[in-house]
Amino acid sequence: MISIALPPERQDQQNVRKLKQLSETAWPQLVDEIYRNRNTADEALLKELLGLKDNQELELLAARGNMTAIVSQLHAPSSQLIDKPVMALSEGKICIVDISQMRGSSGPGTDEQPSLRQPSPPAKD
Repeated sequence: MISIALPPERQDQQNVRKLKQLSETAWPQLVDEIYRNRNTADEALLKELLGLKDNQELELLAARGNMTAIVSQLHAPSSQLIDKPVMALSEGKICIVDISQMRGSSGPGTDEQPSLRQPSPPAKD
């Protein structure tokens, strides 16, 4: 998701690399905290999740700013983008999730939603 939401010139920043390396447990905690509090997210919690020291204030602020942009653009708690494919796959169906529209013509964060398509059943002879 980070690669979708942030421009290429930000991908190599140290704080972005830290975000990409977050554990499976830390990522949802970070997303939830940013979703609830945006740029006023708890700095102590963010430092803990990102493994930052007290003297890394600039990296913390940059990571928080980048995550606020990511969450604002892509996070929709009511979205079924993950649930529906998982359910369909558990039923033995093939799913194609088209994420090409997540950026839209105006870049990330447009109102266009990714489309979820399930192939039609094969025609019977």
